[in-house]
Amino acid sequence: MHGALVDNTTTTGPTIPLTWSPDMPGNATAVPHMAVPDMPASPMYPGPLVLDCPVHQFASIWHTSNLTHCDLLKIDVEGMEMDVLKGIPRELWAQICRVVVEVHEETTVKQVVQVLETQGGFVHVRHVQGQTGSRNCLVVAHP
Repeated sequence: MHGALVDNTTTTGPTIPLTWSPDMPGNATAVPHMAVPDMPASPMYPGPLVLDCPVHQFASIWHTSNLTHCDLLKIDVEGMEMDVLKGIPRELWAQICRVVVEVHEETTVKQVVQVLETQGGFVHVRHVQGQTGSRNCLVVAHP
């Protein structure tokens, strides 16, 4: 499991509860209502688990990794897109060439587009069909 990349000004404490399903590890989320319905419980699979997930600021990871440039920043954080975007310091946006954000809720799409448009450049929204029939959006930006 990877640590969550969120701005700690919007998340209190060093961890957040993360709902994780062993049968669907890519469906981990800090926003449980966004999770895909799980498989029926069985003796080998009791259902989703709630784990404490470490929270790290974007800038902290950027600087401790000694990054100076990012060709593509892919954000797929199951409902916490705005937390990640708000946690990117203004001075780092100039080092990011392209951003792709996977978004599941239409109201969040509008917020993500607004944040990315403030960075200048081109922003495009592409609607895609999710695995379970849900409608997802990919917001692509070239700040």
